Amino acid sequence: MSSRSTIPAWLADKLPSKWPRKPAFHLSGGAVARWRKPVLMAGSCLGALGLGIGLFFVTDGIPVSFPAFAAGGELTAEVSQETFSSSVEEESSAPAEVEKEAAVEVEKEAPAEGETVSAVSEPAPLHTPGWSKEEGLTRYWLEDGTFARGYTEIDGEGYYFDENGDMQTGLVSDADGIRYFDAKGQMVVGDVTVNGVQLSFGEDGFILSKAQMEVPVILQNDELPNGCEITSLTEVLQYNGFSVSHTEMAEYLPCEPIVYQNGEYYTAYPEDAYIGDPSTDSGWYCFEGPIVEAANAYLREVESPLRAHKVSGADEEELLSYLQQGNPVIVWVTQQLADVRRTGYTWILPDGEVYHPYGGLHCVALSGMDVEAGTVTLTDPIYGEWEAKLDRFIEIYEGMGSRAVVVR
Repeated sequence: MSSRSTIPAWLADKLPSKWPRKPAFHLSGGAVARWRKPVLMAGSCLGALGLGIGLFFVTDGIPVSFPAFAAGGELTAEVSQETFSSSVEEESSAPAEVEKEAAVEVEKEAPAEGETVSAVSEPAPLHTPGWSKEEGLTRYWLEDGTFARGYTEIDGEGYYFDENGDMQTGLVSDADGIRYFDAKGQMVVGDVTVNGVQLSFGEDGFILSKAQMEVPVILQNDELPNGCEITSLTEVLQYNGFSVSHTEMAEYLPCEPIVYQNGEYYTAYPEDAYIGDPSTDSGWYCFEGPIVEAANAYLREVESPLRAHKVSGADEEELLSYLQQGNPVIVWVTQQLADVRRTGYTWILPDGEVYHPYGGLHCVALSGMDVEAGTVTLTDPIYGEWEAKLDRFIEIYEGMGSRAVVVR
């Protein structure tokens, strides 16, 4: 027995007093009105010939079913007496049964042929704290099972590990500064010679503002009385292990003569060529360009990977950094660091510029610096190796245009 739009009398008499006597819902035109305290379950099943959809409302353990209906049609409730009776008797257990049915385990389908199945990797076992060497990496494992990175103190010694945990040796630079770690990976304090450069490290391991290297002294006279630039380059080349003389290197130097015409002296710009002949008393000078050109012509000829680089504009800190990296710096100053001056001579350059050459210009190799002591060491092709005041050196170096060249 069923009823549409109203609840049957036999059902109304058995409903608890808290239940409404009139339907709390009416479904029409596809719209759904709610019962009190409804819990909606949606289920779907695939049939062999089509798709059927059933909707269920469960209220206090009583399922009320609704058959599928055509779009725009009227949907009304159908409640059977048998369904009601069994539901009332099992009112307390029905929710548990529904919950149990919702938890039915779905069997996984086997992967199709050729389908890639992602494997779930097991967590990596924790390493025993201490040192390990595997896959070419020397690592130190911590108590939490991870390997050390960056600066780490182990048994009173300082070590440094890269991002992969590999122990580092030699000079190591990070945001804090530069430190040196010996062949065992231990941080060094005090003085140490690294690649021919004497460096100093404080008690905290960081490099001090000091560097000193032994650059061979080559005197330009008598062969090249005005060849300080090419001779200073030769000093640096010999420091890097090349067996070449300053006279041999002079053959690679581009030179331009001074031509007197119509009462004027015409020549090239010193940045493009050496003015005159360095082997004569009438030679003048050149700047960085011709020295870089001569150096690289030679280095290519001997198939060396090293090259000369113009680093003009380098300040005190940068000059020190080059020294600490093992690169003596060719710099343009004046003889004995005398005041910078121009001569009364006049040259006409190719672009028509009137140029007054420097007087007393000199070129040397900067081979050492101690910022705390306020000194520099110059390897001078006229005066040999000598020590000068840092402040005075910087003043004259900047006065000559902060011109510099390194070979690396």
